Amino acid sequence: HFLEIAPPRLRSKLNERFGKTAIASLAWNPNGTLLALTLEASTEVWLVTFEGGTLAVLGYIEVPSDKPLVSTIGWASDKNLIVGSTAGCVFSLLDIPTTLLSETLQIAVTIKALRPSGGVEALAVFPDRVACTGAADRQVRSYKLGASGWVTVSDPAGAAAVAECKDAASSYTDHSRRVGALASHAGARLLASGAQDGCVFLRAGDNSEKAAGQRVFSVWDQGCSSAGLLQLGQGEAD
Repeated sequence: HFLEIAPPRLRSKLNERFGKTAIASLAWNPNGTLLALTLEASTEVWLVTFEGGTLAVLGYIEVPSDKPLVSTIGWASDKNLIVGSTAGCVFSLLDIPTTLLSETLQIAVTIKALRPSGGVEALAVFPDRVACTGAADRQVRSYKLGASGWVTVSDPAGAAAVAECKDAASSYTDHSRRVGALASHAGARLLASGAQDGCVFLRAGDNSEKAAGQRVFSVWDQGCSSAGLLQLGQGEAD
């Protein structure tokens, strides 16, 4: 359900059903013209356009993976969406259109894949890089978008054949147990990680090279499973 904020009420703008499973993740592109959403146990990325005050379903992109997508996605730019797969690859969906190009719902775009060391459980996206961590990983690794290791793929077999990329631009081990959540704030150049150890760690800088702070929540028996960053003022974030 897409709702318009029209005080004192919320006005319905669009009601749509996407697939047969629950929605796993949502993300607007930076200029607010495209909404990407993924579904649980699916490899489809659905797109909704918002232009001139009108919402419309654009269609879906089939990510070439033989396993479902992870539950975090992010935009590197207005037309470049980054998603991850439980098969162990990060996918860069390039030159995503903002208008309907054909009557078919499936959208064809250029897709590049990278296979990080340790696989993909969570990711965080910046305009020039993606940070990710594996399913049983204490380490966070950062990879430059468009650098060596990214391979153009068109089907699951091609993605499965992508070699592991061991040349991370940077990597950090800030937790004593598995990292389960990542969040980024591109404008403030911040990267947050949360783990099963109950610790939230914050890094800053162009390559997240500066340790900016940490907080340990001893009452979190299961640790941190999700995280988000919100800028409150000039140079500040929560």
